[in-house]
Amino acid sequence: MSASKIGIAAVCTCVIIAGCAVGPDYLRPKTSAPAAYKEMTGWKTAEPRDDELRGAWWEIYADPVLNGLEAEVSVSNQTLAQAEAQFRQARALVAQARAGYFPVIDLSASTSRSRAASGSATASRGAVSSHSIALDA
Repeated sequence: MSASKIGIAAVCTCVIIAGCAVGPDYLRPKTSAPAAYKEMTGWKTAEPRDDELRGAWWEIYADPVLNGLEAEVSVSNQTLAQAEAQFRQARALVAQARAGYFPVIDLSASTSRSRAASGSATASRGAVSSHSIALDA
């Protein structure tokens, strides 16, 4: 390597290293934090109880129409679940019935290998195997 190339490489290295300098030392600004926030008086830590049954919460409104609607919903939810299961079953049966519309590929292959003895005729017998593949979309 010539002296000029070494000098250029040294200058480039110095420039790159100088570019890595961050600048003056960073000082975090000083802030004062209050001893307590206005929400602190009487504040209570959250204690979720989502897994507990709350019972008939709608009865606090003392509305007979709402009570009747809630009774209908509890029965209707089971009917809806049953209808949804029947729908999924029907879709599966339709998909199974439509599988016959798709093509089927059959594949057959045979091989034979024989060695003839000197002066005798060669006979070959093949083994046949069959595979079928159904293509579903």
